[in-house]
Amino acid sequence: MISDRLPLVPRDILDDRLIGSLHLRTLTRDGFRAAPTHRHQAFQVGTISGLLHGNYAGEMPLSELLAHGNFGIGTLEELDGELIVLDGEPFAARASGVVDPVAPTTLIPFAVLCPFQPQVSWDIHTPAEWKEFTRAIDAHVPAQTPIVALRIDGAFSHLHLRSVHRQHPPYPPLTEVVQHQVEWHLPQATGTLVGFRFPGEIADIEIPGFHLHFVSDDRTQGGHVISVTCAHGRISVDYGSDLLLESDGARAASALDALTTDVLTQIEGDHTAPHGDA
Repeated sequence: MISDRLPLVPRDILDDRLIGSLHLRTLTRDGFRAAPTHRHQAFQVGTISGLLHGNYAGEMPLSELLAHGNFGIGTLEELDGELIVLDGEPFAARASGVVDPVAPTTLIPFAVLCPFQPQVSWDIHTPAEWKEFTRAIDAHVPAQTPIVALRIDGAFSHLHLRSVHRQHPPYPPLTEVVQHQVEWHLPQATGTLVGFRFPGEIADIEIPGFHLHFVSDDRTQGGHVISVTCAHGRISVDYGSDLLLESDGARAASALDALTTDVLTQIEGDHTAPHGDA
């Protein structure tokens, strides 16, 4: 899909560089709005460093992100739920356990979306835990590919999910928020895993490794995935090397701390832990 938006002008490009095999272009708000949408690109607002520092106020209406993608994950203003965008429809998995549609006017502090068009798909016929299906995804993607968007539709077991309560100013840091996160388990569910894999070289911008959210087929259950087994289903993968980032320059410059392994485990959970122990 190629947009008919006007070409970018130089003043809208705050940074344009290669980080390993990833092409990162940081844009002003106007530049992000005007950027053409091509296949196999990812579009992001905010940074994980910003969240770590408590930047939970929304930067951009969801509608502006949806103009660039129909698939993605993130969070909402004041961390009021885990954002899941599937087939162009946005949902929020709240700490109460409720899944709600999200209004396009909702402000977003951190999210990544893409115009999802799978380049490879395959079926899972036997149960696969997190480590097994992520290894299969790695094997199906060309080496050194920096951005992977993945969708798994199917039947799942041992779902360990979480969300966090809405925060209020003055905002605490994310590591403090997740100490009070709400976790729950679903023995079985049918639905979709939505997520991305990003490289460690941009751990100040994005969560490195695999980051997945879940929403059930009936849109009543969902959340950030700590651990899961796919009983059977279909994996679809899109991938590329271009990340377009809208981020306030001053805010980004003041909050570029890469995630350490300890902090990553704190905010993401241990995906390799046995069921019930993550």
